Amino acid sequence: EGSDRESLDWYKDNAQDYDSYLPLTFETFDVDEDEERMKMIQALSVKPGQSVLEIGAGTGRDTEKILSELGAGEIFIQDISTDILEICYDKLINHSDRIASHFFISNADALPLPDNYFDRIFHFGGLNTFTNRKKAIGEIVRVAKPGARVILGDENMPTWLRATEFGKALINSNTHYAHDIPFGDLPTEARNVKLEWIIGGVFYFLSFDIGEGAPYADLD
Repeated sequence: EGSDRESLDWYKDNAQDYDSYLPLTFETFDVDEDEERMKMIQALSVKPGQSVLEIGAGTGRDTEKILSELGAGEIFIQDISTDILEICYDKLINHSDRIASHFFISNADALPLPDNYFDRIFHFGGLNTFTNRKKAIGEIVRVAKPGARVILGDENMPTWLRATEFGKALINSNTHYAHDIPFGDLPTEARNVKLEWIIGGVFYFLSFDIGEGAPYADLD
C-alpha cells in the first residue's frame, strides 16, 4: 500500500540497473562509497557469533561489508522486493560457510521474526519510503535483544542547509532530501543515541542501543 507499493513498482523496473547507477550518488559528492558505507558498519560494531538483521538490503552493497565484519554467526537479510533480493541472494549466497544466511521478503513493519532475537539491526537507504515508519521501528525494537545496537539512515538535508542554493537544488532534484530525521519515531527504549551525516553531509545515520523501558532517574 502507499509508498511500499511505489517502491515495489520502482524496483521491478530498475532492479537490473540498480548497481550500475547507484555509485553516481557517491560520485556526485566526491566521496568514496566503500569508506562512507564502512562508517556505518563500524558504528554497528558487529562481533563474531552475533545474530544480525539487515532490513531493506537491496542488492547487498552494505550486506557484503557486514558479513566481512561478522566473520561467523548468522544474518537475516530482508527486502520488500523479490526482484532486488534475488540479486542480493546470487551475490552473497556463497559468501562464507561460517555465516548462516537467511533471505526473506516482507514489509519492514511486519517482520516474520521472533521477539528478542537480534544483537545488531541495520537499515540504510529506504526509511523515507516506508509507509509506516514508526511501526517499522517498533518492529525493530520487538525483534532486538536488550542491549542490541541499531543503525538507521537515509537522505536528509540538514536544517542549516535547506535555505542555501545547494540545499534547494538537491531537494528540487530529489524530494527525499526534505524528509526529517525520525526522532519522533524512536522508541522509549532508545539509549546512547548518536547522529552523523555522511555522503556530502546530506545522508544521515542514527545509532542507538536498545534498553528496557524508560530511562531510570531518582526523581525523589
